[in-house]
Amino acid sequence: MKGRRFSLGRLKKYAKPRPKIPQATVDSILVRSQHRCCICYAEGVQIAHADDDRDNNMEDNLIPLCLRHHDEVSKNGGMTQQYTPEQLRMYKNEWFCEVKLGRKRAALGMAYDTAADADLPEAAVNLESEDST
Repeated sequence: MKGRRFSLGRLKKYAKPRPKIPQATVDSILVRSQHRCCICYAEGVQIAHADDDRDNNMEDNLIPLCLRHHDEVSKNGGMTQQYTPEQLRMYKNEWFCEVKLGRKRAALGMAYDTAADADLPEAAVNLESEDST
């Protein structure tokens, strides 16, 4: 192929077809994230695998990321600290809680004000505990 370079390691890594992520899982992630990146909140996302294992389609492992952050997460090496799978999951969980809080505020007719929500982590914990009841 002219103009495209492939590394043999990458070809071997992805020799078998990628398992399809169930549509219900894709829908859940996209709706809960409002189709936004969980790191920078940009619109237009792809679903990335936090642990870089294309076979692991568990919802906990799937992270909504914009193209820029998906590329950064997929990079190996370099001089900057890489995102760990646990950090990606934390970004996702915090963003899902923030979206949920915003929806609750909207349902109550309250304006979303990030300055007023300085206690978001506490609010996020409260929202998570509501889900488990």
